[in-house]
Amino acid sequence: MKNLLFFKTIILMFFCSSLFSQNGLTPLDSSMIACYPFSSNANDLSGNGNNGTVNGAVLVNDRFGNPNSAYSFNGTNQNIVVPNFNTKIIGNDVSISFWATASTYATRSALIMTPDDPANRFNVHVYYGNTLSNSQTFWDFGNISANGRLSDAPSPVPNGNTWDHWVFVSSATNGFRKYYKNGVLQLTLIGNSTFNNLPSKNLLIGGGLGVNSSFLWFGGSLDDIRIYTRVLIQNDVTKLYTTNPSCLPCPAISQATNITQPGNLLVCAGKSATLAATGNGTINWYNSPTSTVVIGTGGILQTSPLNAVGIYTFFATNSNSCATSPAVAINVTVNPTPTVLTSANPTLVCMGRSATITATGANSYSWNTGSILQSVVVFPTIGNSTYTVVGTNTSGCKASFVTQLSVKQCSDSPTGVKEKGKEILIDLYPNPNKGEFQINLGQIEENMNLEIYNSIGQQVYERKLNSYYNVINIKEQVKGIYFVKFTKGSVVLKQEKLIIE
Repeated sequence: MKNLLFFKTIILMFFCSSLFSQNGLTPLDSSMIACYPFSSNANDLSGNGNNGTVNGAVLVNDRFGNPNSAYSFNGTNQNIVVPNFNTKIIGNDVSISFWATASTYATRSALIMTPDDPANRFNVHVYYGNTLSNSQTFWDFGNISANGRLSDAPSPVPNGNTWDHWVFVSSATNGFRKYYKNGVLQLTLIGNSTFNNLPSKNLLIGGGLGVNSSFLWFGGSLDDIRIYTRVLIQNDVTKLYTTNPSCLPCPAISQATNITQPGNLLVCAGKSATLAATGNGTINWYNSPTSTVVIGTGGILQTSPLNAVGIYTFFATNSNSCATSPAVAINVTVNPTPTVLTSANPTLVCMGRSATITATGANSYSWNTGSILQSVVVFPTIGNSTYTVVGTNTSGCKASFVTQLSVKQCSDSPTGVKEKGKEILIDLYPNPNKGEFQINLGQIEENMNLEIYNSIGQQVYERKLNSYYNVINIKEQVKGIYFVKFTKGSVVLKQEKLIIE
C-alpha cells in the first residue's frame, strides 16, 4: 500500500462572489473579479486583467487529463503572484472556488492568501497540521480574533490521486461564513469580520510570506480558481462542482424577436403554422408562459395542424448558460376554410356537347380548365371526365371540390340533331385549319347563331348566320381545340369540334 504522506495546510486566499439568477449559476457576471483556468498560463480570463506572474510553478495535467491545464507547486518556494489585489474585495461579500489535490500535509501551508496579517487576513488553509489527528481547515477573512476565522477539524486525508472541489464563502452583508467540499456544505459560522482597507497587497496563489516573516507554502496542484464579490449559494456550488463553466463573459441575452412565417400570423383551419424567433442564445418554445414542457427548440417551430378556429398563442424564450429572457408571445389566428360545392347541368352529357358546372361556398374560384369564373362551360370527352375547382374565401383560405361528369355517345351525335322533324345539314371545312375556315349551310334557318368556345369553356366568337356560305376568321386565337355550336334561340342545332393548328 502506498504510504499516505501528510500534507500541511493549504491556505487559500481567494475571493469569490456568487453568480446566481432565477435559472441558477451564471458563469460570469460583474461579480466575478478573477478566473484562472490555467490553460497554459496564469492569465485572468474574467476580463478584469488580474493576471498572475508564475514563480517556479509547473504546468501539469488537470483533473480531466488535459495537459498544461493546471499548476503544481513544490511546497517550498513556488507560487503565482497577482499584484495589488486586496483592494478589490474590501467591504464586499466574497466567495472563492477552486480545485486542489495534494499527497502530503504541509505545516501551515496556504493555497491562496495575501501577505499574512492576523488582524486582516485573506487566507485559505486545507490539510493544516502535521498529522490527521491535529489537521484543520481554516477560512480566514478579516480579523481572526473577531469572527474572522472559520475552522474545522480534522482536515481530509490527502492522497495525491483525487481532485477535490472547494468553495469558501464570506458574507459581510448577512454576517456568516461557510465552506463546501465536493458540492456538500461542511460548516457554517455565524458572525463576520470584514476585510479592512489597508495598503494594497498581492494575491499569493500557492502560498508565500506569512506572520513573523515565516513562509506558508502549498505542495500540490491547483486549478480553476474563481473569485466573486457575492455569496455563492448551494445551486451555484453544485453547478461549479458538476460542470466546468467558461470563464469568458456570458453573451448578452436579448429577448426573442417575434418573426413569423407567414408574416400576417394567419393560418387556415387544418393547417400548420411556421413560427420563427431570433436571439443570440438557444430558442425554446412553449404552449404557455409558465410551462416547463418544451415543444420545440431552435429558431423555427412547425406546429401541429391547428384545427379549431380562433387564436392560438405560442411562447418563445431565448437563453444561454447565464440567463433566460422573458417569454415572447406569438399569436396565430386560425381562420375557417370554405365549404366548396358544385352543381352540373347536365350530369350525363352527350359526347361533343357541353355542360355547365357552377361552384358555390367561396368568394373566388379557379378551375383546372383555367377559368376563374364561378360557372364554367365544359365539353367532356367519352367516358368519365373530372373537373376540379379551388374556392377561396375572404380570409384567403382555400378548399377544393371535384366534379365528375359521365359522357355517352348519343344517336344523333356528332353528325347533327333534328329539329321539328328536319335534318340540319352543316358543313365546316377545312378542319383542322389555321384559324380561317368556311361554313356552308344546307338551308338557312331563321335566327341561326354561331358560337365558338375554347377548351376551357370561354366564348371567343359569335355571329348571326344569314347566308348559305360563311367565311370565319379567328386567326388571333391560339392553337388548340375549339367547339363550334349552332343554335336557334335556346335550341342547340348542332355542335362540332374545331382544331386550329
